[in-house]
Amino acid sequence: SFFMRYRNQHLPSLAANSEKKAICILQLFQSACNIKHLGSITPATLSWYAGYLRNKGRSESTIAAHIRTIRSALSWAAKTGL
Repeated sequence: SFFMRYRNQHLPSLAANSEKKAICILQLFQSACNIKHLGSITPATLSWYAGYLRNKGRSESTIAAHIRTIRSALSWAAKTGL
């Protein structure tokens, strides 16, 4: 899957703490949004996820960090032709 490729091919290039945070964020995003394939992620998906995090009591800075991490992963996917 896209997430496994990103985890195995890109995340190891990050600092250990950054890698761990990105893995946690992407796992939560994938499970919360029931992501089956990359093409199913839309701006509405990200908006829904932000609302999900708000309902869980997460701060706006945490939500912004999650969205940045997800966008970074999607950018990597576009650059690699996924």
